[in-house]
Order: sequence, then structure tokens, then C-alpha cells
Amino acid sequence: FLIVSLLNFKVLAKINFKANQAYYQNLCAKKSSFNANKQVCTEYQNYLDSLTKNSKTNIDTYEKQLAETKNDISKMAQIINNINTSIKGKENSILINKKNIVQTKKEINNLEKELMDRLVMMQSFGNDNFTIDFLMTSNSIDDFLTKMDGVNAINAANEEIISDLNDQENKLVKAKKQLVNEEKQLRESQVLYKTSLKQYQNQEADYMARIAQERKAKALFNSQLNNLNIKDLEDELNNAPQPSKPSKPSKPTTPDKPNQEDNNKPEEPKPPVSGTLDIPVYHATVTATAWYYYGGGWHPGIDLANNTGTPVHAPGNGVVLYSGWDAYGYGNYVVAAFQLGSDTYTMIFGHMSQLAGSFSTISRGQVIGYMGSTGNSTGPHTHVEIFKHKNKSLSQVVNTYRNNYDIYFGLGYNSIGNCNSICRLAPQDYWGLSYYQRY
Repeated sequence: FLIVSLLNFKVLAKINFKANQAYYQNLCAKKSSFNANKQVCTEYQNYLDSLTKNSKTNIDTYEKQLAETKNDISKMAQIINNINTSIKGKENSILINKKNIVQTKKEINNLEKELMDRLVMMQSFGNDNFTIDFLMTSNSIDDFLTKMDGVNAINAANEEIISDLNDQENKLVKAKKQLVNEEKQLRESQVLYKTSLKQYQNQEADYMARIAQERKAKALFNSQLNNLNIKDLEDELNNAPQPSKPSKPSKPTTPDKPNQEDNNKPEEPKPPVSGTLDIPVYHATVTATAWYYYGGGWHPGIDLANNTGTPVHAPGNGVVLYSGWDAYGYGNYVVAAFQLGSDTYTMIFGHMSQLAGSFSTISRGQVIGYMGSTGNSTGPHTHVEIFKHKNKSLSQVVNTYRNNYDIYFGLGYNSIGNCNSICRLAPQDYWGLSYYQRY
């Protein structure tokens, strides 16, 4: 027996599920077929599960790498910003140096002019030198030497000023060259860091694309895993018996103030309309319709009002997507999916006083809860919204919900949608009801 088991394991280990995935998906989609090929189907189920886990691991890895890359991009952008600030500072310094050089040249020119004028004044008319005449007027040798020292001092001072100004100009020229070189180096660094930034940005885009691809793959694997049992739910719903009478509440509730007459009428099931879903409350008054409340304010569904405790029935055979509590909006509410022909519908039933129980599937006419005023409500009523999923199977819609748990399927609370693949319907139009109609 052990040898046979090992041989079977060896055979299973050689199965190429990837090359024949469509075959094994179809083989293991139904419970009867799954059980008949349990060993292979269990292995296939494990294969899908491993793919899902592998995708999750890849997503976690890529998201970590993406976070690191975003951090690198942030640092690189800061470095580039600092370089830009430094370049601007160098440009300002160069501009200041240019102005200083111009001012220095102007001062040198003025001084040279002043010296030239002084020399001209010192020149005597004709070819005689005024300086010599000036010296020759000395009264004594001491007076001559004093005048000579004065002339020499003036000339030396002039030469020193000119030399200082020339030195200053040379220093400014050197400083300008140094600043230009530093600016050049900064611009080269700027180009280098911008190139690195572009590489990081490309890397970021690559990680984001990989994450999107892995999420898509994970959603597909999850869908395939879920389809291994959702087909049985579809069969169960298609074969479900239609009740001749709706169920009654197990525990009668005390009604609030009635908002319509004849509240004690017996609850008789409405005859199902071919190809449509039933109105979930059999006797009520329409107190609000889509898409706006009378008097203003967005309203995405229809409000059917009666007493607290009035049963709310399943409008068809379906799968319950969610059943629970929403403290801020719907109160006690149920979200369910129903298939009619090639289209699937999802519906929201809100503000119930209590839910009738926990179900995975529901049958037409089955009580799913009791009317109330829980959540954001001003009085006992049942709020109903309808979404139509065109050419989508029940399996596809259920798997879409399981992947993101969005009861609006991408439309959001306050959007009507374009009705290409999913459309939010106006319930009063779907059932032929009107505002404040009593039915």
C-alpha cells in the first residue's frame, strides 16, 4: 500500500497543471467531479493555493522594494534641490564678482585719470620740467631734500594705490574663475543625479507594474480557487424549490406607529414576474425613490415603508455576499447576488430591525430580515438598491466581491455609472412604482 501511495504521489508530482490548467479547472469545478477525482483535484487545489501564496510573497517583496525606491527618489530629489540652490548661490556670487570687477576697473580708470591730470599740472609749459623748477626754488639743501622727498612720496603713494587696485582686480578675476569652475562641477553633478533620479523613477514604475501584474494574477488564482465550489452554489440555486408562501417571523415584534392603513393584511406572496426580481416587501408605501430625495439630497435607492417587524423577502434565488451591521449608514443590512438569464444582479437591503439568520444561499420568498429603522434612518422602512452586472455570471460577480469586498462594485455610493458593464438601476423604474404609491 505504501509503495502504491508513493507511486501515486510520484505520478501526481509529474502533473503539469500549468500546461493543462483549463482542463483541471473544469474537471474540479463541480463537487461531484471533484470527489470522483479527489486526489488529482486536491493536488490542483494545492497548486492554485501555492500560486496565490507565491503572488502574495512577490507583492510583499515588490512593495518593500517600491518603498525603498520611493525613499531613494525622495533623497535624490533633495540632493538635486540642494545642488540647484548651490548653483543659484554660485551664480549670484559670480554676478557680484562681475559687478566688483567692473567697479574696480572704474576706480582704477578714475585714479589713472587723476594721476595723469596731476602729472600734466606738474609739467611746465614748453619742454622745461616743472618739477625741476619746483625743486630749484629751494632756499637751501634741506629745503631741496624735503621737496624731493615729498615728490617721491606722492609718486610712491600713487604707485601703491595702482598696485593695490591691480591686485584686487586679479583676486576678483581668480575668484570668478573658481566660482565658474565650481558651478561647472555642480552642473555636472546635477546631470549625474538627474540621471540617477530617472533610473530610480523607471525602477519605481517597474515595481508598480510588477505589483499590478501580481495582483491581477493573484485575483485570477483566487477566482479559480473560488470557482471550485461556487459552481455547486449555482446548481443549488437553480434547483432550489420555489416557496408557495413566504416565511413568517419566528418572533413577532411590536409595531411602531403605522404609516399606512391595512397593516394587518395577511402577507401573501406577490406572483413572480417572469425575468424580474420580486419586490422584497410585499405591502408597503414608497416614501423615497432614486436618485434624489424629494426636497433635495442624493438617494441611490428606493425606500419601502411599513411597520417595524414587517418581513423582508429574498426577491429571487441568490448568494448572500454580506449580512451584518453598519453603524453609520445601513444599520442591519444584507447584500446578495442573483442571476437572471445572462445577467447577474446585486442588491442592498438596509435599516432592518433584525436579520433572519446567517445564510450562504437564499431562495425566492425566503425571509432575510425584518423592517426597522437602524443606522441612518428617520423611521421604519427598507432601503433597497439594485445593481445590474451585464453578461456576468454569478460566479464572476461573487469572485469580484471576494477579491475587494466592495458592495458598490466600483461605482461608489453616489455615482449612477455608465451602464457598460455594471449599472445602478432606479428601483422604482425596475418595478414600475412611483413616489408615495401604496401597493
